[in-house]
Amino acid sequence: MKLLPLSLPFLIVLAALPAGAAELYGGVGTTGLEVGVAQPLSNDFSARLDVNWLRVTRNFTTSNVDYDARFKASNFGMYVDGFVVGGLRVTAGALVGPRKVHGVARSSGGTIMLNGVTYPVSASDTLDFDADFPTVTPYLGIGFGHRAGGAGLRLYADAGVAWGRP
Repeated sequence: MKLLPLSLPFLIVLAALPAGAAELYGGVGTTGLEVGVAQPLSNDFSARLDVNWLRVTRNFTTSNVDYDARFKASNFGMYVDGFVVGGLRVTAGALVGPRKVHGVARSSGGTIMLNGVTYPVSASDTLDFDADFPTVTPYLGIGFGHRAGGAGLRLYADAGVAWGRP
């Protein structure tokens, strides 16, 4: 996998730490399906590495144009958590991997309006569009969970943003 060289230093650090305290986790969110491992670094810090997969397809029609769009993402997330109080934490890190949008717009004929201007179109007119996001995007967020200690099923939540211009 192309992403392995980018995450190798992070994997080495996680592997060098005592395995008994590691937490394996899984979830579903706006980044898709997620599986990962969290490793405490101290009482107030932990490191996490996870993998996310997301595929979204959307078909819709508006203004005499049929749209077919697909978003695909598969990422490694590499994070450091700083616990503020209890399980509440601040997280910094990065998402590493491809995120792409591809779509096709097909005219059904007639006219379309763009920015208040009407244009004639034929039924055979199409437009392909693509958007690629940067391979590495920084992440900053807040969350709850992934604190060392305890066994069994536990909950976690994250709210944050990874920014990068397509």
